[in-house]
Amino acid sequence: MPMTVHVERWAWRLLVMLLVAMVVLFGMHAWVALHTYAPLDYGEGPLLHQARLLLQGQPLYRPSLSEPPYTITNYPPLYQTLVAMVGAIAGFSYETGRWVSVVATVLAMGALWALVQALTGERRAAAIAAMLLVAFPFAFYWGVLGRVDMLALALSLWGIWWAVRWPGTWWGLIGAALLLTAAAFTRQSYLLAAPLAVCCWLAAHEWRWAARFVGLMGLLVGALTAFALWWTKGGFWVHVVVANRNQLNWWQVLAMAYLFLLTAAPIAVVACVEAMQHLRRREKIAWLLLGYFMGASLSALTVAKVGSNVNYWLEIVAACILLVGVGMARWRREMSPWERLIPLGLVLLFVVLAWRANSAIVRETEWVQQVLVRDVRDLEAMVCATPGPVIAEEMMSILVVCKKEIVFQPFEYTRLAEEGIWDQRPFLTAIRAQQFDLILISDGWWENPSNRWTPEMLDAIQKAYFPAERRIGTIVYRPAERSP
Repeated sequence: MPMTVHVERWAWRLLVMLLVAMVVLFGMHAWVALHTYAPLDYGEGPLLHQARLLLQGQPLYRPSLSEPPYTITNYPPLYQTLVAMVGAIAGFSYETGRWVSVVATVLAMGALWALVQALTGERRAAAIAAMLLVAFPFAFYWGVLGRVDMLALALSLWGIWWAVRWPGTWWGLIGAALLLTAAAFTRQSYLLAAPLAVCCWLAAHEWRWAARFVGLMGLLVGALTAFALWWTKGGFWVHVVVANRNQLNWWQVLAMAYLFLLTAAPIAVVACVEAMQHLRRREKIAWLLLGYFMGASLSALTVAKVGSNVNYWLEIVAACILLVGVGMARWRREMSPWERLIPLGLVLLFVVLAWRANSAIVRETEWVQQVLVRDVRDLEAMVCATPGPVIAEEMMSILVVCKKEIVFQPFEYTRLAEEGIWDQRPFLTAIRAQQFDLILISDGWWENPSNRWTPEMLDAIQKAYFPAERRIGTIVYRPAERSP
């Protein structure tokens, strides 16, 4: 046996073993996150609160942003509905939404496996593609948080698979349109990349099927949107569209690209080479992969929005995985063993770099679980024992656990005040009148307070409240008239 063939065979075995270990590491991360009785992300609290409101039959999309409670429902209601179903059975705690996200991450892995298998017929490439999802630090980190993104990603990938599995049939058309509409009504930004990929795939077979897909998808999205607007008296548009128009910071795109390339540069190179190969050939499969990659790239530009995070690049992650997974089949057909070692070595290098980053993420979550949970319990007991309304930012999930209403979302309404959409003066009056029993503000360890509050809010709090104590990076403010 030639030495090159022997080396290649062991390289494939090493890659599979490392990815299996990565899946085990993600399982550990998920286990730790599900057993961390503390907030892990600012966005978990509002979504958990919205799920509870749904279960109580209360509206999520109020027509006016000017009247209390000052809360925003940034996303369509599918994810919150699933969390509400879990909450109805298991109760609402810090991990309620995380269960939905972890299951969705596993489903997204399954969709990548099914897609690559359907496109190439190669089981090894499909299995590697599925495991690569949790190797990417962006997906590894975000996959355990109680946020909408992994569910939207899973639905969109299964929608693409449905169209690939039954191209040129009404069964494939309707199933794909339903799944992609569900993804869009989980997170509205998923209206671009996956539908574009399906449209390109169908157009490569016959343009009439692409036109039918666009018509059906437009009909479904339009009808559901019209119903939501009617049901909420226009509130759906106000919350999902108007309140989401944050300021843009284009330097943030460069910062996210740098963060992405810090660990994913080797596999990004492989994905780009594969994309160029498909550009040159323009086969049917190329229409699908390039359409998805182009749509994901355009969608990723919205990371310029103030307050965005790595979740905005999850579709780019999936697009790279599909390009690499399908590329593995091309390597076997068209490249010699020593040529295959180059892209294979880059993928191996990516997994090694990602292992280091993902291990750090696990250690951080374990630190929160082991070190901070006791302080979170103390803070939770304090909030639960407070009879009146409480305002929080990073610790917002505590309000839901204590069965309190969220009456103000600092980050969202600070953006609205900066853009002149919301008049903050009534809220400032409420602060000066000490209408809130507690106000929990980050001391800069979790997040810079200036990103959460306007200068006028911070000034009013400093004058009407006093810092009573500090716990887990949070300063607890009490009304000044109760100061000892």
